[in-house]
Amino acid sequence: HYTRLRGTAVLDAPHAVVRTGTAEEERFKMTHTPGYVIDLDVIAAYATGMLTKYGPPVTWLPDTDQEDWIFDQMWPMVNKVAHAATEGAFIRDLPAIPGAVECMLLARRDGIRVTIVSSRRLELLPDTLEWLYSNSVRWEALHLTGSRPAKEALLTGLSFGTCLGDDPHCCRVCMESGPDRSALLLDQPWNESAVDMQRIYGWLHWSSFTGGIHLGPTDGR
Repeated sequence: HYTRLRGTAVLDAPHAVVRTGTAEEERFKMTHTPGYVIDLDVIAAYATGMLTKYGPPVTWLPDTDQEDWIFDQMWPMVNKVAHAATEGAFIRDLPAIPGAVECMLLARRDGIRVTIVSSRRLELLPDTLEWLYSNSVRWEALHLTGSRPAKEALLTGLSFGTCLGDDPHCCRVCMESGPDRSALLLDQPWNESAVDMQRIYGWLHWSSFTGGIHLGPTDGR
């Protein structure tokens, strides 16, 4: 996977980072281009995969301040151990969220630095890389942290200007980690209660915030 992506991987359990550019390219982008941190779940439709495999959730309105709200509140009927045993295949079969791949291709074309973050377990790195490769997603760095608290700690130390995600709690962590940082919340049923946050209604809407990516109208639904 790493050879096909022409990237380098650093594994330091439970945190993994994969970079696709050379060290010189990374240093140039750090100083010459704006940076976006994008949660993997707004690229790969994990909730759609859950809906397809397990049926409708118990609720579409979980308390997202709780760590494992997808399993503990939305799909509590799912056996987590059994799901984890086949999660690699589950991830490889996930659909992409409409517009995500196209926007990220154009972001790379326009020199916008994109870092992908996820709280997925380290052992899911090969499956995650395979999904990104097979869906032609373009990015500069990928971080898997193994847990939500570890992801939040990572977000406070990364260099970026704007965070894009679907979890209000993590987006707030991004905004509070520096005076020049902002967050965009991808509109989803489970974050409707976060009325205080700036949200986008699909990836085409996100393109209107980048200053250089224009795929179509600003309403991405």
